[in-house]
Parts: sequence; structure tokens; C-alpha cells
Amino acid sequence: MTVKFKKNLSKKDISKNIESIIGFSSQKIQKITNDIIEVIIEILINQKKINIKNFGSFILVHKKEREGRNPK
Repeated sequence: MTVKFKKNLSKKDISKNIESIIGFSSQKIQKITNDIIEVIIEILINQKKINIKNFGSFILVHKKEREGRNPK
């Protein structure tokens, strides 16, 4: 079982990796992936923090606006 990992993953990349490991249909894996991400976002909105054991922590941080600059 060989899975290639990039630094930045998209939902599609996550779904493809899970599909190659589990073997369910692509549509079913995409639905599961989307549902998991939606649940994580909901928890972050309501509680501002989520810890997933053996995976990582997510914290919602609000930063003040800053002025953008044109590099030209």
C-alpha cells in the first residue's frame, strides 16, 4: 500500500487516497469526506477549537484586517 502525500491536500486528494485504501466507490468516499469536513467546520464555528486524537488540533483564530499591497 503506497500513498503519496503532498504538503497541501485538497478534498479530492483526500478522497482518492481513502478510496485507494478502502476500495469503496468514488462517490461514496467523496460524500464521507465532505461530511467529515462539514462536521469539523461546524464544531469550529460553535466551539472555536477541536482536538482529534492522534491527528491534530484545529483552532479558529480571528485576525484583524490588514491593508493589501500591489507588488507592481
